Amino acid sequence: MKVKARLGSSERQVEVGMIFMFAAMTFMPLIDVFAKILGPTVSGGEIAWGRMVIQSLILAPFVWWFRLFQGWRNMHIHAIRGCMIGCATLFFFGALKYMPLADTYAIFFVEPMILTFLSAVFLKENIGWRRITAIIIGFIGALIVIRPSWEIFGWTAVFPFMAALCFATFLLFTKIIANDEHPITMQFFSGLWGTVLIGGALFIGHNLAIEVMTFTWPTLYELTLIAIIGLIGCGGHILVINAMKRAPASVLAPFQYLEIVTGTTMGVIVFSEFPAPVTWLGIAIIIGSGLYIFYRESKVSQMAQA
Repeated sequence: MKVKARLGSSERQVEVGMIFMFAAMTFMPLIDVFAKILGPTVSGGEIAWGRMVIQSLILAPFVWWFRLFQGWRNMHIHAIRGCMIGCATLFFFGALKYMPLADTYAIFFVEPMILTFLSAVFLKENIGWRRITAIIIGFIGALIVIRPSWEIFGWTAVFPFMAALCFATFLLFTKIIANDEHPITMQFFSGLWGTVLIGGALFIGHNLAIEVMTFTWPTLYELTLIAIIGLIGCGGHILVINAMKRAPASVLAPFQYLEIVTGTTMGVIVFSEFPAPVTWLGIAIIIGSGLYIFYRESKVSQMAQA
């Protein structure tokens, strides 16, 4: 009976992890809305760098006050995570300058499939046929929302794809150390290393006159939006880390499709990018795949408790 009780508790933790992921994916598209608003006057590199700086400044007092730094044992992983989230942010914000929100999300959402593959290969996670089916169905829904075309976007389409690859790698390394480090510590060091990486790239890019990596002094309005982006990114990724502590990465992957739902909705409200009727079919499929995973894990929990 004790073994069953422990098993039931573990399955409930998976459900809590999925709720955290759901919450993060619901409001994090606000980052992209503000980044797209800033796009005409502030480069993607500067927005990404500002986000990392704000995140580091917010979390530094907590790391120091609560003595959350555990030493240098995972610093190499923190550095990799910082580089990956920095590159993912840079690529994604660069894409937003030229592409509608929904188009960018459609290409970016190859990421859950990349994460599922990486989790199976490197974390040895057991991925059943139901989970694989739900992820594939969710991916089909993402393609229905916007059918990206190389003919329309050209090389710009590579930006969200590279963002997807970097973010999947970021989540993989997040899962590796999620049980050893405090979420605030992890988020602080990812911001710190991201600040160093993007800061260096911004310096080089500005001197080489690379459009996406130029620096201009922001106005008070622009600085406010950048600060909001940093705050939302900080809170959202702490939710993601807490989700990773409680559930396998492959279980959480389909819930990332919810971001395309909220992102598309915000695109309609803010930028009048109203999707075609078939898009709403894709949205329904995306929501359905995530809800199915939640339902399936709930059934597993009930069986374990029985």
